[in-house]
Amino acid sequence: MAHLLLKPGATPRFCKARSVPFALRKKVEAELDHLLAEMIITKVDRSEWASPIVPVKKKNGDIRICGDFRVALNNQLLVDQYPLPRLEDLFGSLAGGQKFTKIDLKQAYLQLQVHPDSRHLLTINTHKGLFQYNRMFFGIAPAPAIWQRIMDEVLAGMPFTQCLLDDMLITGPTDEEHRKNVEAVLERLQKYGLRVNLSKCKFLKSQLEFCAHTADRHGLHTTEEKVKALTHAPTPTPRNVTQLRSYLGLLNYYRRFLPNLAHQLYPLHRLLDARAKWIWTEKCEEAFRLSKELILSSRVLVHYDLKKPVILACDASPCGLGAVLSHVMPDGTERPISFASRSLTSAEQNYSQIDKEALAIVWATKKIHAYIYGREFTLITDHKPLLSILNPQKGISTTIASRLQRYALFLGAYAYSIRYRSHDTHDNADAFSRLPLGDHPLREIRVVEVHRPQSCMSTSLIARHTATDPFLSQKFSYVQTGWPERVSGEFRPYFARKCELVTNAGCLQWGNRVIVPQYLQSTMLRILHEGHPGVVRMKQRARSYVWYPQMDTAIEDYVAQCPGCCQAQRPQKRGTLQPWPWPTEPWSRLHLDFAGPNHG
Repeated sequence: MAHLLLKPGATPRFCKARSVPFALRKKVEAELDHLLAEMIITKVDRSEWASPIVPVKKKNGDIRICGDFRVALNNQLLVDQYPLPRLEDLFGSLAGGQKFTKIDLKQAYLQLQVHPDSRHLLTINTHKGLFQYNRMFFGIAPAPAIWQRIMDEVLAGMPFTQCLLDDMLITGPTDEEHRKNVEAVLERLQKYGLRVNLSKCKFLKSQLEFCAHTADRHGLHTTEEKVKALTHAPTPTPRNVTQLRSYLGLLNYYRRFLPNLAHQLYPLHRLLDARAKWIWTEKCEEAFRLSKELILSSRVLVHYDLKKPVILACDASPCGLGAVLSHVMPDGTERPISFASRSLTSAEQNYSQIDKEALAIVWATKKIHAYIYGREFTLITDHKPLLSILNPQKGISTTIASRLQRYALFLGAYAYSIRYRSHDTHDNADAFSRLPLGDHPLREIRVVEVHRPQSCMSTSLIARHTATDPFLSQKFSYVQTGWPERVSGEFRPYFARKCELVTNAGCLQWGNRVIVPQYLQSTMLRILHEGHPGVVRMKQRARSYVWYPQMDTAIEDYVAQCPGCCQAQRPQKRGTLQPWPWPTEPWSRLHLDFAGPNHG
């Protein structure tokens, strides 16, 4: 069982339950019932600790309930300092192995029970009351160290076996001994009731990727993925002045490690001249090839070291994502460990800029998971709104889009700080986002029009009028390409929500609520008023699905002007005046008032 320890002087924090949109309530309640049935959570009446929940929509429409433990708990927990194994130790004990097996555990943390004395810390607050987690949850700060200690105890004494978190690597000097070692490990896992994710397991392979390295009978090798983003860049590259300027910015970022750089890059710099015609010559190709060899040389690249600080710089462009993992050296300079890039899919190219930048961070984090999980690192972005949305010290806003909520919850499992770096000094990651590998070729997407009843409004209809609305189409463009520094007038309600606006299927959304174009607002009010609900009920229904400025006022006016509602409304009785009775003689009734104090 896992024990959670508090820091000295920690004070309980009770966060109130966040409101759940009416459209999601039934699904949230169904998921809570499912977790209760699986005994993952338990209903409680009271608790000093409580963290809010964030309901996140899955791709299939179901709901995943996640506790936002960053708000009340993570910064008050003692993080276990149990060290993760070093790569040299992992592979050193596997020397002599001929073939390799990798075993992956299914939902590893949920297989670990939390000690009853610690469960009150994992209390979540919902609209249905308080619940406690009985099992370790993804996103708890000390979870990686606790899990690593337990797995080391479970696999103690197993020959030719090493484990890093939820991945195990097994080998043996012969195939027969290898099979015996695998059987012994599986029996040990069965003894402790641990389940395996068979779809991710690989057995008796002559070569395996593990911890971002390639293991075979000859030893440990650095995987080519670390520098593939640069070595496999398309040729001739770049194809225009913008891409060339980004690439030269990357070289300039590491200029102090590259001797005679200006001389070797002279043919490329000539192409930046506004008066020069773009002609990619053999000299340009040779300069480009030599520059790649320079940046991949030992002068620039360094080996991964657990003792040095780690920085992950991420960036997104209209066509791709880029990331650079670097060490901060004792003299303050940054030396790259690994490069990564990929192209955006056709669907991802329609994301708003804030979604693209957040996608770059999450994709890069998954890509180099083995280097950063279980240790502190720094995220670098050139998009300021993400500093608050993905800040590990702040709660997850309920009004941001579901995609950003999922990203923030995913990053909650990592120990990171996030920092802003201006675009002008972000050249290393910017270059790879503009020169991406084509890992995701563009695919054609078919849109099928679904006929709906008249009481509904189709996505295609809203998207069509969004594109033709001169006011809303401009907001759509701002969300995709970036907002100006200042706006005025009718732009202000949208500008105040710029960090929470996203585009989806040609529509503009504020979180999960669709923004209705002006032409369709009267039709939307008529649909919302079907059945003649009152003002309060109509506002509740509207706030679960749609939004536009002054919507509440429009609803009040619509109900007030509805003939059926006016006729059915109870006439209000006016109060009649009650005059004082006429006095029959002097001093029969006295009317008094207080005055003073006067002169003390």
